Amino acid sequence: MKNLYSASKTGALLQGKHDDGNPIKGILLLVFAMQIVPMLDTIAKYLSLSLPLLQIVWARYFFHFILLLPYIFYTQGIKGLFAFKDFMLHVLRGFFLFLSTCFFFAAIKYAPLADSIALVFIYPIIITILAPFILGEKVGIHRWSATVIGFVGVLIIVEPQAGGFNFGTIMAILAGAFYGLYVLFTRKLSGTAPDILMLAFTAFFGAAVTTPVVPFYWSTPDLTQAILMLCIGLIACIGHYLIIRANSLTKAVILAPFGYSEMISALLLGYFIFSDWPKDNMFIGVGILILCGSYIAKREYHNHKNSKRNV
Repeated sequence: MKNLYSASKTGALLQGKHDDGNPIKGILLLVFAMQIVPMLDTIAKYLSLSLPLLQIVWARYFFHFILLLPYIFYTQGIKGLFAFKDFMLHVLRGFFLFLSTCFFFAAIKYAPLADSIALVFIYPIIITILAPFILGEKVGIHRWSATVIGFVGVLIIVEPQAGGFNFGTIMAILAGAFYGLYVLFTRKLSGTAPDILMLAFTAFFGAAVTTPVVPFYWSTPDLTQAILMLCIGLIACIGHYLIIRANSLTKAVILAPFGYSEMISALLLGYFIFSDWPKDNMFIGVGILILCGSYIAKREYHNHKNSKRNV
């Protein structure tokens, strides 16, 4: 069978290059991903009403992995999952995403979806703070401003209550912190393995950790629940491939403010699925997010255009 990493050089699906030359494409891919991922969160919240939390986490990783397995097996064989550089860093990256998933699914079980996602948005701040140390990426005043203003926009949307910390709040904040670490290590490891292989390994890690334990918490799903469990894996597969691809094209500190765009689809899904009626402040907050993202996108477009002109 042909080598997966070599094959990546000839196919866009398997690209593993670390390329900063197309920030706009990276931004667009991330924004698209952020409109898909809340579908996963919505299904997980719905299933949490009737199924154990661990079973939902298992489904997210197991079906994600199963959907990718035929392709990985065909191109290289199962050994391809372990045949890349910096293996332990990939394990750490998978562990960060696994913890983030567990904490977030726990948060949305006990709190509204939009509120939980808003608290998870501590992660752009984590990225902005740690990117100089983990990635060596410079963070200028424009990106700092966009990140902070975007977070203010999220707070305006959800109007977090001043009731102190509760279980859902703590879970959501921890989910955001570990997700920020996952994104940083995704960027750090881009180029050490093809994007599709990085995607498969995180799914394998989560499935490997949960599969031995989930029988002790199993509740037999009906047909609808089983289909939704499969959908969680499918959405995770598509959404996280786009996130990995975006981080291979664009610096993490540039992408960080655009993570806030997830609030748009989260609010819409919350309204249509759980009847969470958006307040007037939602439009103010979303407007801030759009202006914030548009400003950075325009600035990066001109920077990219000027850098190509100077080559």
